Amino acid sequence: MKKGIGLLIFLLFAVTVYSQGLKFNSFSISPFLGFYDNYSPEKRVGGFACNADISFAKNKNIFSVYVSAGIEFKLNITIVAPGGGETDRAEYDEINLLYGREFRITNWFKLETHAGLGRIHIKVYEPYRDYVSLGVPLRPKTLIYIGKHFSFGFNPNVNFSKDFTTSSFCIIFQYKL
Repeated sequence: MKKGIGLLIFLLFAVTVYSQGLKFNSFSISPFLGFYDNYSPEKRVGGFACNADISFAKNKNIFSVYVSAGIEFKLNITIVAPGGGETDRAEYDEINLLYGREFRITNWFKLETHAGLGRIHIKVYEPYRDYVSLGVPLRPKTLIYIGKHFSFGFNPNVNFSKDFTTSSFCIIFQYKL
């Protein structure tokens, strides 16, 4: 059901993009090369994160759909879950619609900044809690171009929601037209 909703959002976004005269801009992925923190008021837990986005552009405006997921690995600390109880296990997933701009620093180095709205889903175990809320993601991407269409770089992300704030720092690979 949740994957179906994500797919529906993506398809609606794609139809809207093509009806507005936007053109494919880029596709980027961070395959299990990230680290994320899941902040609570008192303690935090970290783990591995991966993400991907597809973007479309019109003039200098970039519109993208961004998905991310993370799962913690075993640490010798615990977090205090909202509503009480302690846990040492958590995971998240999110889907976001973002607006961004690209800034050319040199021919081979560029910076993209993105902000938007999205849905963030966090599961905390022991005791089990399930949170779904509106999030406000921010993501700057630093990109080093190694060819006309390919780049790699760093992709720090933060997503603010009423339940948790998640952040990740990933190595990113991007293909751009």
